[in-house]
Amino acid sequence: MRVQFTTTILVIAFITIMGAQALGQDALSVQNGAYTEKQAARGMKVYEKTCLVCHPIEEYVGIFLDGWAGVTALTLVDSIAETMPLDSPGGLKDQEFYDMVAYIFQANGLPPGETKMDGKTAEQILIEGPFGEARGDSESQEGAKPQ
Repeated sequence: MRVQFTTTILVIAFITIMGAQALGQDALSVQNGAYTEKQAARGMKVYEKTCLVCHPIEEYVGIFLDGWAGVTALTLVDSIAETMPLDSPGGLKDQEFYDMVAYIFQANGLPPGETKMDGKTAEQILIEGPFGEARGDSESQEGAKPQ
């Protein structure tokens, strides 16, 4: 009986450890390429056309994302979509909201990757710092400045 109990505990521990490792491998982060460069470029165009008149991109660099640390990118996208544009909340296409958030990530010096952020991936992407100047990246805003 004691051997069976010990074996059961070891099997449960093994499954728990392997499951945690698998989750860690599947987890996405803004720190490891949660959007593509093309997506951020599209997001910049939408941002310039829709948001820039009221919100300079500098509002979204550094401390802005600190307030979103620990939640998923989907939470941020949903919040923006529910409240913006001010004259027509949710008035953009879903992908345009994802692209704008990709642009905000780029403005914060967060690296692009190979996977486009969308409704499926955004719910898996964890927002975690450092952001903007705190990253120590002197070029963190280079791609974010409107041209």
